[in-house]
Amino acid sequence: MRTPTPSFSALFEMLNARSKRELERQTKGLVVHQEDLVALIMAGQGGALDPFRYANHFARTFPEHLHPGETESEALAANGVGPLKSRGARKFATKVFQLFEEQRALAAHLFYTPDHRCWHLFYFDNRDTAESRNHWRHGAHIHFVSNLCAGLSFEEAWGQVESGRLAFHSKLHLRYKQ
Repeated sequence: MRTPTPSFSALFEMLNARSKRELERQTKGLVVHQEDLVALIMAGQGGALDPFRYANHFARTFPEHLHPGETESEALAANGVGPLKSRGARKFATKVFQLFEEQRALAAHLFYTPDHRCWHLFYFDNRDTAESRNHWRHGAHIHFVSNLCAGLSFEEAWGQVESGRLAFHSKLHLRYKQ
């Protein structure tokens, strides 16, 4: 049986923070371990974080220019089984493989009180948690934002999540280890 790392306690304590300064202090140097984040999520799903409730949102997006067109689809169908002979069939295959490379898979996990006055949101996509090629200079990470630092209502914050246009200006970056 695995014992929780210090990141589990820190994640739990973040839900009880009273100010942005306290959150920043709690998260300074924090490395969130995947299994501890999962344990917090499962506790939220199971109702064990009273008074907090739990909600999630997942979205996957693909760049429009990488969807194979009708011409490329027809070229692949005409190719048959075996090596890709035509330019159109090769273009179809290239686009499909590039779709996996350029997709964005968003995961958002929200902990909130029933009156919506207090909320905490952890979110990330597949590029954030990758060890390389992500936008944060320290590497793999997840984002955290809450009512203590966002200046947004619960409805405004969750609306950003559901629209896929997350533009939180006061988010914290937390190191992440899978």
